[in-house]
Amino acid sequence: MHERGTHTSHRSSAFRVVPAVDILDRIVRAAGFSITPDLELRVEVSDPAARGRELVEVLELAAQFPARHTTTLQMPPFGPRP
Repeated sequence: MHERGTHTSHRSSAFRVVPAVDILDRIVRAAGFSITPDLELRVEVSDPAARGRELVEVLELAAQFPARHTTTLQMPPFGPRP
């Protein structure tokens, strides 16, 4: 195992992290390219009800999986207790 502060490109899979956008930008620029952001709608504008149908499909799929609920909260509440 590597000590803290050791800089190496050979890390175990347990130490994988998702690089930040600035790291991605440095890699892309080093390759001679630039990043151009572009936003696109996922659902076609011609069918505004498609997003609602997609939500219904997801909820129906989720209902097929078993749910195990306990009567008491297993984790502590967020923030300080009153």
